[in-house]
Amino acid sequence: MTTISILAMCSSPPHKAAFFNFCMSLLFLCILSYTAYNLIIKNYITETSLEKEKRVIEGLNQKLIEQQATMVRNSRMVALGEMSSALAHEVNNPLAIIEISTRHLDKLRERSELSDEKWHKTIPKIEDAVLRINRIIKGLRLFSGTIPFQEYDTTVISLPLNATIDLWQERFRNHDIRLGVDEKVNHLLVRINLPEFQHVLYNLMANAFDHLLTLDVHDRWISIRIALINGKYVMEFENSGPPISTTLVEKVFEPFFTTKELGKGTGLGLSTARGSMLTHGGNLKLDVSTGLTRFIIEFPEASMQA
Repeated sequence: MTTISILAMCSSPPHKAAFFNFCMSLLFLCILSYTAYNLIIKNYITETSLEKEKRVIEGLNQKLIEQQATMVRNSRMVALGEMSSALAHEVNNPLAIIEISTRHLDKLRERSELSDEKWHKTIPKIEDAVLRINRIIKGLRLFSGTIPFQEYDTTVISLPLNATIDLWQERFRNHDIRLGVDEKVNHLLVRINLPEFQHVLYNLMANAFDHLLTLDVHDRWISIRIALINGKYVMEFENSGPPISTTLVEKVFEPFFTTKELGKGTGLGLSTARGSMLTHGGNLKLDVSTGLTRFIIEFPEASMQA
């Protein structure tokens, strides 16, 4: 069939309608194909952009975690520097006991007066002094530990708490500050980053200690209580000082904010402590509902953190 005969056939009324419908179908198919092609290209571009944005966000999050870890470590080193003179005194006291006791035993030996009774009376004093130094050193090693920022261990909460108390006990005693600790801490399991959590405890004790020293009161005390409420540990740090002013409530956790004299505080203690608790899946809050100073640590129990 020639081209002329095809055109002649298509020009007849019945074939005109069929040819028109064919052309419209072809046009619709072209439009549909073009639209689908555009959608595929746009989706590809969108997915590529989302992947790029996701990688950028992941990179920024990693940098934020690294910067937070650096800030916490720096804050910990500052705290170590601040406690160095006090710790030297705390270690010196048991060393003095050891020195005096050994000299006493030596003199008794020289005079042939070293009886079993005197020996057994003096040796426990030396042993207690050695154990006290050992506890302080263990607390320092834990506090200045190099456990990675995101590595956690399951342990009883008394381990970091007692290690922190050992670093503060002598100073509390020298300033007539009584410390009361809930006995339940000896049995409760937590999953924590040990150095970071001990740093939180240290900062809260330091905050309470500094606060109490500014007050002209005779009854100075710090109370630490803990309870498991709805699958979450609630740990209260309370002291006999008056509550923090409501005008400062929103500022106490801000980096570099401090009410201490110039050169007596970096303003990083509470802010880094709160950051550490947030990475533990918990929080650090200031409770102004009582007539006392009270900070509250919240964090999940060990089984929920695993």
